[in-house]
Amino acid sequence: MQRTRGISLVEYLIYIGIFALLTLVVISFVVESIITTRRASAFREIQDNARIIREVLSQEIIQSLSVYTPTSVFDTSPGQLGLETKNVIPSNEASTYVDFYLDASGIYQKREGSNPIRITSQTVQVTNFILRHITQASLSAIRIEFSLNSQALLANPIAFTFTVSLRPNT
Repeated sequence: MQRTRGISLVEYLIYIGIFALLTLVVISFVVESIITTRRASAFREIQDNARIIREVLSQEIIQSLSVYTPTSVFDTSPGQLGLETKNVIPSNEASTYVDFYLDASGIYQKREGSNPIRITSQTVQVTNFILRHITQASLSAIRIEFSLNSQALLANPIAFTFTVSLRPNT
């Protein structure tokens, strides 16, 4: 009598084990790739928002006439910066005012007579916003410290700091 040779139960279990191991390796690679891509995207979003904050505030501070202290809050978070400026002046006015403040996890710009504009994206949270007014002799500068985090990142916020000098009154 001749026996037909097939796959034994042990061989079958070994094949299933190897297949499961290979599947696990592939799935973990795909999941890790997705997580890495999301983190890179979140870091890019944070960097883009930091650049926007720096550019918008720097431009306003450099072009401002003075710091408007009645609406400014320094050395605490959330801070607020009020500036007297000649940018976007209403008709029949010599100057106007613009404020920057933290509200609902975003930094807003509010021009006199206008609605506030959020300058940070909805996907990034500002967790710290401190402004420091630095004066020395006739020079004046604003130091801006802020921290940004992303919903996708779920890690410690990233801190940023920069200083902008107001142009000297001439």
